[in-house]
Amino acid sequence: MSFSPHPANLAIADTLNLLGEPRFRLRQIEEWKYRKLVSGYGAMRNLPLALREQLQRVLPFSTVEPVDERDSADGSTTKVLLRLDDGQLVESVLMRQPPRNTICVSSQAGCKMACSFCATGHGGWQRNLTPDQIADQVLHFARLLKDEGGHVTNVVFMGMGEPLDNYDNVLAAINLLNGLLGLGARHITVSTC
Repeated sequence: MSFSPHPANLAIADTLNLLGEPRFRLRQIEEWKYRKLVSGYGAMRNLPLALREQLQRVLPFSTVEPVDERDSADGSTTKVLLRLDDGQLVESVLMRQPPRNTICVSSQAGCKMACSFCATGHGGWQRNLTPDQIADQVLHFARLLKDEGGHVTNVVFMGMGEPLDNYDNVLAAINLLNGLLGLGARHITVSTC
């Protein structure tokens, strides 16, 4: 039994394969995670309880963990500090500019470019983010917006890192956001130095 997952979902597909699960389970999980925007395996009611419990034990639901979140005084901006599985920290920002809800995502932990106008480069470069680490930044805010009755309208790659220095992973994340989250290509902007 083989899966043809989106590159960002290889870990899920590999885990399902190891557990001997049928192919359609990947589509079910993608539907819950990217369309219904649930916050964990426990909410995936059409998956067997035993499978949900196994997934919870062996595979983190998200590749990013919020460690600090702050709102601007007027509530139009929310900044979150996210920890990756190796302890690296990245930032993501939600900008509420009705009717738009734009998510600014990071593509790297640190940056090699050391632009004079940017604080990120002065801390040095640590590593590239994976496609799922990029997409999970968007999903973090998509769930928040869903709870507020809104949705993500735009994504900009203007956070930490130089997106074109992590081209393959950024492109895979864009394809995931377009294909699974349903975000139109014209609503995704890649900013480069």
